[in-house]
Amino acid sequence: MTGTQKDFFRSEAKYPAFIGGRGSSKTYSFCAKSFEKAQDNPGIRGCLTQPTFDMIRRNFVPVWEQQWGVVGGKNGIWEFRLYQQGCPQEIAFKNGSVIDLRPADDPEKFRGATYGFFGMDEIAIGNQLHVFLALMPSLRQKDSGGESYPYQGYVTSTPSGHKPWIRQIWMEHINPFTEAPLTPEHYPIFRARTKDNWHLSKEELNIWMEMFADTRFRAQELEGEFTALEGMAFEEFGDIHIREMPEDTVIVKRVNGLDFGGSSPTSMHELCLDQSDRVWVTKEFYKRNADDYDWIRKG
Repeated sequence: MTGTQKDFFRSEAKYPAFIGGRGSSKTYSFCAKSFEKAQDNPGIRGCLTQPTFDMIRRNFVPVWEQQWGVVGGKNGIWEFRLYQQGCPQEIAFKNGSVIDLRPADDPEKFRGATYGFFGMDEIAIGNQLHVFLALMPSLRQKDSGGESYPYQGYVTSTPSGHKPWIRQIWMEHINPFTEAPLTPEHYPIFRARTKDNWHLSKEELNIWMEMFADTRFRAQELEGEFTALEGMAFEEFGDIHIREMPEDTVIVKRVNGLDFGGSSPTSMHELCLDQSDRVWVTKEFYKRNADDYDWIRKG
């Protein structure tokens, strides 16, 4: 490993993040760090997550086996256990360490667990903030002598403008709920671009670069940058999008929408469709840290 991969692998911070473009070896580094945690700390129990159960089978298992298959199996130093629908739920090491493999689809499933480390791969898929929060207090396992393990929870992701909590925690170092400052040393970020992975074919990379062109989507997916992609989906929305309709406008449909957001803010809008199929945004409520009374009063 070189560069960002090596720095992430060696990081001993509480909650390091590897944020990079597609194919920048995030999962590879994720597996390497997890193997080292289990092998170097006999008896430790860890938890590794993928966004869905199926992604454990499709994404994680092939990379893990590619890296560590030669020393795995019943005669090796580790083996998969507890299969469900063809997918393992545990990795057991001969030194007594165990790694749980779990989908990050429900924070309630992680309550009550006790771990020495955890890792979350592709945290921008779905809404995984509350899974991360549920796993943080789980880092309290003691070894056989009653000593604490070197606790760590690490994450990887391609950036997403639709998941502001990732940027807030690891770039801005602020609490995603209150915007209070976080200790930067606990949340270091290690960033990489797709082209930093020298194993990738230059021909394939050039094809991707050509297709994505000079767009915000390329900046996010290949350069590993946090961008707001809303404008790509709603290019017709200007900065001023709430306007008064002409008095003779005939409304054929009225829709109200409420979005509580993954962390904050709350957004509520009223949209009207006229006879000419034009959409008018007639009311807007947008507030950080809004409670139930705020949007009920507005509604």
